[in-house]
This record gives sequence, structure tokens and C-alpha cells, in this order.
Amino acid sequence: MIPSSPQRIDPQVFGASRVVRLNEETPYEVLASRTGLLGMILSASRPGGLAKALQFDQGIARSIGLWVHAIDGRHAELSFVAHPDHGVTLQGLVEAFE
Repeated sequence: MIPSSPQRIDPQVFGASRVVRLNEETPYEVLASRTGLLGMILSASRPGGLAKALQFDQGIARSIGLWVHAIDGRHAELSFVAHPDHGVTLQGLVEAFE
């Protein structure tokens, strides 16, 4: 796994991106559909979704953007952008995400 690379878009936004190498080759079309579904699940405000935990349950983030993309049949990328909620520091948001 390649370490995440936190990026500061502006002082009040947290962004991170991580590329993961899969254990086995997967046809690109299959991996693309799986990563698309995973992205929708993680972005959901339902149980198991990242949005539910950070935005609705704990009130840590006021907005969340999450994308999962297939790069090729062996690699996928997860990208995340969030704004801290009122009264939450950027460091608090980063700690909750990690």
C-alpha cells in the first residue's frame, strides 16, 4: 500500500488520497464496477457509510466527498475531501478520518 498523501486545499479543508495495490489482477471493468459500488456505500448516510459516522453521528464534518476509482486491473485509488463542522478543528477531523 502506498501511504496516504494529505493535501491542504485551503486551511479549512482536509483532503487525502491513497493508491492501493491489489493482491491479484482483476479485469478492469469488474474492478471499476466494484470500486464504484464501494464508493456509493462508503458515501452513504446509512449504517456502514463514512458519511454517517463522520457527518451525522458525530458531527465532525459538515460536508464530505469520497471517490473510489479503478486505475487499472491491479490498482485502485481512494480520495477524500471534508470540511470540519462548526466547533471542530481541522486536526480533529484528520484524527477522526485516520
